[in-house]
Amino acid sequence: MAERASIIEQVQIGPEDSLGSGGTADTRLRSIGIEPGIQVSLQSYVAKGGKFLVATALGKEWVQASTPGFADYNELVYPFNSIFHGTTPSAAGTSASATTHAWLFQPSHNAADTPKTFYVETGQAARAQSFNGGLWTEFTISFDRDKVEVSGTMLGQAIADGITLEASPAVVTSQPIVPTQVDVYLDGTSGNIGTTKLTRVLSGEFAVSNRYGPVWTVNSAAAAYAAAVELEPTVQIKLMVAADSNGMALLTALRTGSAQYVRLKATGGTIAGTGTYLMQADMAVKWNEVGEYSDDDGVYAIEFTGSAFHDSAWGKAFSVLLQNVVSAL
Repeated sequence: MAERASIIEQVQIGPEDSLGSGGTADTRLRSIGIEPGIQVSLQSYVAKGGKFLVATALGKEWVQASTPGFADYNELVYPFNSIFHGTTPSAAGTSASATTHAWLFQPSHNAADTPKTFYVETGQAARAQSFNGGLWTEFTISFDRDKVEVSGTMLGQAIADGITLEASPAVVTSQPIVPTQVDVYLDGTSGNIGTTKLTRVLSGEFAVSNRYGPVWTVNSAAAAYAAAVELEPTVQIKLMVAADSNGMALLTALRTGSAQYVRLKATGGTIAGTGTYLMQADMAVKWNEVGEYSDDDGVYAIEFTGSAFHDSAWGKAFSVLLQNVVSAL
């Protein structure tokens, strides 16, 4: 029997009609991994007057998967449709109606969002597994001048082992976001967002966490959690900046509680006409954490963390725009 080599493990995915309904994993991801871990909650029973177990009983079983990889203009539509909300694209660019698609994500402040969930298959010919209800609950984009990486956590229902992978899945065209395409802007008003570029950002990350949680019910007919519920999310931007006059201006904003507006923008090549690959995250930010001074490749630096807040005049806390060649999930 051939060994199950980690290097050839595949990730295949397909949207569900509703959480847990399953589907067809007809698309292969190559930039973002999904590495499932089996989670269980067991009740142990010890006999009165005895020392050792006499029985165990399964209460809950679910999947918690890590999702490492590199940022890709095309594949980001999958975690974004989950961690933010489900959406459909519109045409972008003057002559790109058939090829350039703009996906806009803007979670609601005081109404329910509807995330997309996925049926997921992972493995290879030697052995594979699957799970329903794949839902991103955490997602982070980290960037510096060497790389633009992603990480995250996906929630899933109980794993099915020993399955056969869906044959001949479509493969998402790889279009990595590279460091030379990334810019960070910081402005004092929402109307000017994207005007003032920060030229001494050394590294940073845009992170969303605590987005959804499972709903467990006492119901013998339910083999998994019944639904997912929105939680109070944490949406943050972290910037490691040179401790110069521009970088230390963030300390002034932290002290006064002033609103600032951050744009994280990656601009790729042309798709068609004026349509280009684009990933743009805009945030209304209050800086609320500051790190210690440190050395960053010889530069005296400091890290600031800002949390997104709802700006009623702007009408949002943050939004993310993604342009690529993906027309549908």
